Amino acid sequence: FSPNRQVTRSEFAEIVVLGLGLMRQDAPQNLFPDISDSAWFRSAVALANEFGIVRGYDNGNFYGNQEITREQGFAMVARAYRLIEPEAAISPDQMNAELERYSDAADVSNWAKEDVAQLIAAGIIQGNGPEVLSPKTTMTRAEVTALIARMLKVTNLIDQ
Repeated sequence: FSPNRQVTRSEFAEIVVLGLGLMRQDAPQNLFPDISDSAWFRSAVALANEFGIVRGYDNGNFYGNQEITREQGFAMVARAYRLIEPEAAISPDQMNAELERYSDAADVSNWAKEDVAQLIAAGIIQGNGPEVLSPKTTMTRAEVTALIARMLKVTNLIDQ
C-alpha cells in the first residue's frame, strides 16, 4: 500500500473514478495532448474529465505524472462530491467562515477556495492537523484514501 508515498495526478484520477464506480470499457476520447493513447491512466483521466472531476492546466496539458497537491486533490474531490450532491452550494460568507478556521487559508489558491471550503463544510476535509490545510504540499496515498472514504461516507455511498 505504501501509505506515505506521494500520489500523482493520474493516480488520483484513477482512485476517484474507481471509488465512484465510474470506470467503464467505453471511455471517451482523451482530450489532453500530453497523455498518449497507451498511457495506463488514459481511460481514468478521460472519464474523470468527462464527469468534470479533473481539469487540465491553462496550456491544455494534464501532467499526469506530476505529484498532486492537497488543494488539487481537494478540488477534484469537491467536483466528485457535487456529482453526488448537485444541490450542494456554499455562499461567499460561508466560504470565508470555513476557511478562516485554518491559519494557512491564505495559501489556498483562489481557484480552489470554494472547493476547499465546501469540503470543510461537508466534513470531508479535516485539515493537516487541527489548524492547517497545507494546500501546496503533496498528498500521500493514506491522505487520498481517507479523503475518498470520508466523501463516500458523507454521501452515503458506503456505510458509516
